[in-house]
Amino acid sequence: MARWALAVITIGLLSPPSAWAGDTYRVLHAFNGGLDGGGIYDPVAFDSEGNLYGTTWGSGAHGNGTVFKLTPSANGRWAKVVLYNFCALPHCLDGALPLAGLALDTAGNIYGATSTGGAGDVGTIFELSPNSASPSGLTYSVLYEPGSDVGLILDRTREKTEEWVREVSKLNDRHLSPEQIVEEIRRKITDETGIPLAAFPSYVNVMIRASVLGILAYLDRASSAPSAPKT
Repeated sequence: MARWALAVITIGLLSPPSAWAGDTYRVLHAFNGGLDGGGIYDPVAFDSEGNLYGTTWGSGAHGNGTVFKLTPSANGRWAKVVLYNFCALPHCLDGALPLAGLALDTAGNIYGATSTGGAGDVGTIFELSPNSASPSGLTYSVLYEPGSDVGLILDRTREKTEEWVREVSKLNDRHLSPEQIVEEIRRKITDETGIPLAAFPSYVNVMIRASVLGILAYLDRASSAPSAPKT
């Protein structure tokens, strides 16, 4: 894999939508493009304790991206740690260049996808699961590589992002609950791929749910934002 030279990328924090009239922007961490990682192209995810998780597309220990965590402290600063460096295995069998963001479940597992690497060099779906015996506290596993039914499901979620936003917006206008919307989207994917709902692996369901909740949060922010003054 080629080593990518990446410019400094920052993660910034904005105040909640209700306070948008007086927004302040603050840099939580500035990536240096070296071992730190660099290049953020996907949304970040928060756990229940307020920790922030994300991926960088390049750099890191092996030049092919990282999974990172930012932890807030009482003094307002955020501490960063790299949870995983991609291409740690020969021939990048663990995957490389993550480009799909992350999803977290209530058990502390972290799910994501890489755009290349793996046995066929066409990407992987991975999991980082808690493991107290591991030096990092996590164990990395490749859950899936393209070429099966799961690939069709994930391709559908990746290729039709704009359509998803429209569909979730319509369902939201019908005043369905978030879980009802998730089920409607799962049925839609089944209709388009022919794959029965029972065949959806649990980690795929987690990713679909995270995507739907992310779209609902986006729609809520958009509806709460003050309109531009008329001139």
